Amino acid sequence: MKSVLLIMLMACVASANADVDPVVYVKDALAKGRSTIVVPKNVYEIEPDGPQESVYFRLRGLRDVTIDFSGSKLIGKVATTLFSIEGCTNLVLRNFTVDYSFLPFTQAVIEKMDAEKNWDVRVIDGYPVPDITYGAGGLKGHNDFWPIQVYDGKTHEWVNPLRFLDGVAIVRTGERTYRITGGIDRTGKAGDIAVWSIKQRDRPTIGECFLSRGCANCLFEDITLYSTPHMGRAFIEFDACGNVYRRCRLRRCPPEEDTVRRGLKRLRSGSYDGFICKNSYKGFTLDDCEVAYNCDDCVNISGMYCLVSACDGERLRVLGNWMDVVCNAGDAVQVMDYDGTTLEAVVKEWKAAGTVNAEERKWLDDDKASGLSLELGKGVRKAFDVALDRPLRLKRGAVIISHNRMGDGFRIVNCRFGHSRVRGLLLKASHGLVENCVIEDCAAGIAISTEYNWLSGGCSSDVTVRGCTIRGNRGRTVAVSGTSASRKPLAAGAHRNIVFERNRFEGGCGIALVGCSDCTFAGNSWAIGGEEAVKQGRPPVWAVNCTNLVVDAPVAENTPLSPWNPMWSRTSGGRASKPNNLNIDRKGKR
Repeated sequence: MKSVLLIMLMACVASANADVDPVVYVKDALAKGRSTIVVPKNVYEIEPDGPQESVYFRLRGLRDVTIDFSGSKLIGKVATTLFSIEGCTNLVLRNFTVDYSFLPFTQAVIEKMDAEKNWDVRVIDGYPVPDITYGAGGLKGHNDFWPIQVYDGKTHEWVNPLRFLDGVAIVRTGERTYRITGGIDRTGKAGDIAVWSIKQRDRPTIGECFLSRGCANCLFEDITLYSTPHMGRAFIEFDACGNVYRRCRLRRCPPEEDTVRRGLKRLRSGSYDGFICKNSYKGFTLDDCEVAYNCDDCVNISGMYCLVSACDGERLRVLGNWMDVVCNAGDAVQVMDYDGTTLEAVVKEWKAAGTVNAEERKWLDDDKASGLSLELGKGVRKAFDVALDRPLRLKRGAVIISHNRMGDGFRIVNCRFGHSRVRGLLLKASHGLVENCVIEDCAAGIAISTEYNWLSGGCSSDVTVRGCTIRGNRGRTVAVSGTSASRKPLAAGAHRNIVFERNRFEGGCGIALVGCSDCTFAGNSWAIGGEEAVKQGRPPVWAVNCTNLVVDAPVAENTPLSPWNPMWSRTSGGRASKPNNLNIDRKGKR
């Protein structure tokens, strides 16, 4: 009887709110100057305000405003940005679930596989049937369906994180059938489920679900996402300062909450990263958040490097980056030379010096020469004349980054991340805490790692990871490392004072420490490695170019790392040390 009354009550509430358009409701309330806006609870099918609009809610310059959706479900007819938030302070946004009626991916069972591991697939009932053929070609063509993934037909866990490049193509062969060919990783068998992305083409769209710029001390609370737009991140912030995400989730939609009856539950949630903090003055806080079954990093915190083109000791010629994030006079900066040596300095002067010259353009446009990935050098256009507070001898390919724009001061507590094709946490900032989190079934668990090839930095210091469970990750359990222009391991001192304490490590390919100084692994529980693994040359910890390292597990020093990833084979040779079980006190002394 109670359930019947509850259903009747919900029907009455929905009927009462049927004429409310939450997009118009919020817009009108803001126009009237209201600081507290409560949207009536309902299931809303919504669309942007106008056929050429690519954003549902645009929030600009708000201060001390709270918008509460009362537990509503927002179903977007257009797979594009739900919230675009700019220049807001102390904004509170809470209490809703997001999904899209234009599902930005499809699922198909692999019916046949030939000797070249090409697949004949059939789209499962209830999923979109794209009406175009995706031809093999350059990166632009790949982006039409990126990423193609495969999930086990029985366990529904991922077995192929990315079928990509090498002439990959999807050709329609029938009313609901396609043939998928090419690709570097062709893992998958008959009965498995292929999943690929779909871009909406009948409306203007933007990839991100939640996009914020220049916001400070905002709170995003009790928000659940079941999908994101094509190639879109769930929550991404730029130029931020101290925002908080509490009980925000990116997870795959359970069948009982899906708006469409499907022949198989959804195997994917978001089509890209979960939480991204980019070029921020202070990193975000994630409290009791979750990211699972997405297609890229669960969490990514980073800034942008500028490239050193020339150096005469007193002055530097510096090239910008495609995001136009640069340094300012007075900034404390981190400088990484061509060979991976890292040092600190302060900017005395940073002034415009025109654009990239012809010789620099040739270097930037050649990925092999510059070491940058996917033609990213083509987006570098501006040049600067720079003076630091100390004379330096730097080679072309050195990079520089401001500590004010790396997302320092982040906190990630009581969160769950996993079942993602790349990393659980990718951290490139300092003065941070990761505590009481679970990270499982990613390609790698935690990477504290700079990436020169993406111009994504920097190196980290004063980061603590404690009380976490890091398990079942298919690659490196933990990597504190990175890349420089030389493609050689980072020099000692690149990362400093990284502490892992009271964590549980299970499975994975062990821990890689490259270019670390004054780092401590203390009081952890190790369910990886062991004496037999050490005898086989697979100790739990590899250390390359490390000093004053204290670890409570067997360590192999300055040896080529395990070959699970070619990135780790680019290390200097050397003699492996005998396994060490080191006694550690709280101060990290032997």
